[in-house]
Amino acid sequence: MSSVILEIIGLDKNFNGVRALTEFSCSLRDCEILGLIGPNGAGKTTLFNVISGFISPDKGKAIFKGKDVTAFQPHQIANFGISRTFQNLRLIRKISVLDNVLFSFMKQPGESLRNVFFRWNKSRDQEATNHKEAMELLEGTGLIQKAGDPAENLSYGQQKLLSLV
Repeated sequence: MSSVILEIIGLDKNFNGVRALTEFSCSLRDCEILGLIGPNGAGKTTLFNVISGFISPDKGKAIFKGKDVTAFQPHQIANFGISRTFQNLRLIRKISVLDNVLFSFMKQPGESLRNVFFRWNKSRDQEATNHKEAMELLEGTGLIQKAGDPAENLSYGQQKLLSLV
């Protein structure tokens, strides 16, 4: 039996008296796909914003792989392995799929002029490591054959996958 990887316990969120979430609870098991449907204003986006750290709940918690992530910042939660996509995709459509992935890497040595001019070996080595990791991510999403294609040439579903990488 698979284990619970995400547990939402009694989330409440109010916006100026409007109740967006009321005692919402659910759990998600490893390798399970869970759908969330409802009309506009039902609280779906609010739930995802709370889980991903973009807003804080008034009450309740989100536990991911046994760790309460409710009080963490969005970038910290993303580092734990929770990510989301947006309705309007945030891709650079004119550059390659691979370059979109490479742009997402943090603290690249080439971002510092000092490294570019005085530590170019370090920059070159890190770029090679990043390229390898990006290709592994694309392999994992099934987009490896599209690595050189402009992101705009991907289907909408493939663009959604790319935005998660």
